[in-house]
Amino acid sequence: MSTNIFTVRQFLEQLKNVHLPKIIGSTMNLNIVYGNESADFDSITSAISYAYFSYIHHGYQKGINPIIPIINIPRLELKLRKDVMIALDKMSINEDTLFFMDDLDKWEDIHKGKVSARLVDHNDQPKQQYGVDKVTGIIDHHFDQKNFLDAKPRIIRPTGSCTSLVFNYWYDMLGKSLEKIIDIIPLCLGGILLDTSNLKHKVEDPDLEAMAHLKEGLIQYNETSLSNIDIDSYYKELNHAKKDIRDFSVKDILCKDYKQFEFKTKNNVPIVIGVASIVKSLDWLYKNISPDSSFKKQCVEFRNERKLTVLVLMTKKSDENGFKRELGIIPDPSFKPENVNKLVDMITGQLALVNDTISTMTDTEEDPYLVFDQQNVQATRKQVVPFVKEAIEQLTV
Repeated sequence: MSTNIFTVRQFLEQLKNVHLPKIIGSTMNLNIVYGNESADFDSITSAISYAYFSYIHHGYQKGINPIIPIINIPRLELKLRKDVMIALDKMSINEDTLFFMDDLDKWEDIHKGKVSARLVDHNDQPKQQYGVDKVTGIIDHHFDQKNFLDAKPRIIRPTGSCTSLVFNYWYDMLGKSLEKIIDIIPLCLGGILLDTSNLKHKVEDPDLEAMAHLKEGLIQYNETSLSNIDIDSYYKELNHAKKDIRDFSVKDILCKDYKQFEFKTKNNVPIVIGVASIVKSLDWLYKNISPDSSFKKQCVEFRNERKLTVLVLMTKKSDENGFKRELGIIPDPSFKPENVNKLVDMITGQLALVNDTISTMTDTEEDPYLVFDQQNVQATRKQVVPFVKEAIEQLTV
């Protein structure tokens, strides 16, 4: 890259070596941005790009501390995101340059100032362990939970990719100049391509707008970078890496794209739901990762470790009849069978659930394991979770 371009790696190194030593442990404000806890490509990109664009826009101004991008997983789990690692490698960024929840935990113990957060790729209330005092900005493409109505910016609208919204917001703020931000193109491209299946799925106007600018910037990137990116080839490379889980353990697979929620029943009982999105089918997992009974046992262990009321598995499969989805439900024994049945009944119509014979393989009274074909294949976790929330809020347990 040209020496007059402030690269993403230089930005991250500047944060780690210059800014953070002055901020952490002081009474100064700690500004962070983080994505949702699945920490997929789009979420990680949204956080890093938001912080990077902000730094390019503001520079280092007295009284304005830079925003630290936090990847919302433990550092050890980054290796499970092979697609992200490919893009970071193109930008010469390694794990040691990045910031994770482990870092935020350490800072919280010694930092004397306030913590202000910007949320990207979600608009949930921050969990208590994050130590956030105030949410000052939101850019997201999920269901609007009506939190933090005074946040600025507060951009919540449907798009294929949250990266598109982040990019478009800062592109305008930066005076529609691509030259300053050429270095981050591999990340922003990847976030949009993966979340829209190479612009073939759930594409909205902001995605097309962002891609038009990124394609323009890609010409300059390819002229000045050591690596050369062809959009179709790059998408195939990232998508293949994302789906490559053959060397993962069951726990790795559950952690790779995982979100956890707490909802309240009609009589105000907290129900903790964990949802693991998995890129392969249950049949594939049984054949290649772990036999069905062992797989179920390890899922139960995961459920118990996380103290979940219900663990939900969302798997995918493709065959001669096309693309299909499966939904697995593994409730804790404390969640009575009649409540499980009511929950299933209330989401069956919305998701078009049909009993799958796989569910009979490992059913036990102690730890029921229910599996369904989800014939509403358009419903991703983004749609499934609100359905589950609505159902739980109607339960009396």
